[in-house]
Amino acid sequence: FKQAETSFNEALRIDPAFVAASAGKAELLEWQGEYSQGMSLLQPLLAAQTDDPAVLTVYARLLRRTGDAGKGMDVLQPLAESGRVSGAPLRQVRFTLGDLSDQLRRYDEAFCWYKLARQYRPNTFSAAAHRRFIDDLLLRFDSKSTQQLNRSGNNSTQPIFIVGMPRSGTSLTEQILAAHPDVFAAGERSHIGRIVQQIAPLRNPTRAVLARHAHAYLNGLGDSSRAAQRFTDKMPLNFLYLGWIAQLFPKARIVWCRRDPRDTGLSCFTTNFIDPALAFSDELEDIALYSNSCVELMAHWQNTLDLTIFELQYESLVREPESILRELLSVLEL
Repeated sequence: FKQAETSFNEALRIDPAFVAASAGKAELLEWQGEYSQGMSLLQPLLAAQTDDPAVLTVYARLLRRTGDAGKGMDVLQPLAESGRVSGAPLRQVRFTLGDLSDQLRRYDEAFCWYKLARQYRPNTFSAAAHRRFIDDLLLRFDSKSTQQLNRSGNNSTQPIFIVGMPRSGTSLTEQILAAHPDVFAAGERSHIGRIVQQIAPLRNPTRAVLARHAHAYLNGLGDSSRAAQRFTDKMPLNFLYLGWIAQLFPKARIVWCRRDPRDTGLSCFTTNFIDPALAFSDELEDIALYSNSCVELMAHWQNTLDLTIFELQYESLVREPESILRELLSVLEL
């Protein structure tokens, strides 16, 4: 956030009339919960009766945050129906209208907006290709083969990989663990996926290759993580790569975040994901398929890998936070 704020401030210093920078900074302030500051930043543009889609969208989002969803609808619906917005900006407008309608308890209307938002691009997710990938993992890392795979020899106990479906509580889990003085929160790191791209073509990477990648991964965390007893990597889709993680970091701990699949599925469908890896969220059927494959694969990892895997049920965490967190910290040896 700090780097983004610095960049927006510099852009506005160079050109105070740079509308996109004002909209971007206001959006950043919304993410940080600084709603009144975001409103104040947009006021000169609104007073000048701007029709910029980015400004109107973030303004409507701020109105929702401050309890005035009805006014947000009045601002944004004419823009959505004007025909002058298309592509990604129209997608964001429709998602925002979905959120506004939801807050107004107009649930059928909200669902229609979310469906419209997801129609602006072709669905790039292939259920058949995903099924083949899962089947390949089950075969490659079966119980017999797993025992014969090389390991890196890196016995670091620092890594905690927080995995599961998106919107299943991974961010909440990392935020809670980050409050512990011995934990460094590294956020969503894409590094494991990139490492897998390099070593997956090798049927059984050598110890030296694995050690090199494990060392590079740890070095990429920077100095802040080295003093910590544990660090978290909360890239949810790392659940796909636990077979390779077991080879890279045999002493790593895994926290599998689980949540009622209906809540997870709805949350995925109503969230404007940009990452192409989350294209499955464009269709309800694909969300169900992906969610089921996550459960299937995680059950397989539990049966075949020596990794410590802790199941963290979101509903239990919310209902009984103290007892669940004590159990979690015990497993993580914190």
